[in-house]
Amino acid sequence: MSEKSSSSSSEQQNQACHHPRQKKTIYLIRHAESMENKRISSLKSVFSSVASFRMPSKKSISDSLELMYVTAQIDSKVSETGKLQIANVHEQLVQDDFVQRSGIQLIVYSSLERAKETCEGLFQGVTLQQPIRELEHLI
Repeated sequence: MSEKSSSSSSEQQNQACHHPRQKKTIYLIRHAESMENKRISSLKSVFSSVASFRMPSKKSISDSLELMYVTAQIDSKVSETGKLQIANVHEQLVQDDFVQRSGIQLIVYSSLERAKETCEGLFQGVTLQQPIRELEHLI
């Protein structure tokens, strides 16, 4: 009889552990254009001009030379173009009521400045069950 009760007890534990899982959707969003992206684009423009035997613009040369400042590349901020991208996408998200209609429960971003700026800009004014959090604080 004791074998039967222990068997029945482990069946109950298995049933408790095998509840149906709720489907989750994960949205991955790339950061807006960063200063690093802008500098790399300028460098490509310089190479393209030189390859076509044209003089590159002073602005492209100046921007691409900033790539030599390595520290700025590791955690660069969002560029002016990036700020416009964020504002445009934020407006679209608000118009579509995306966060509520999609049932988003949690928003997390990496600790890089460009990711933080993008996330906070896109989801400004959004109310969730849990606050928007930086990934570094979750580890």
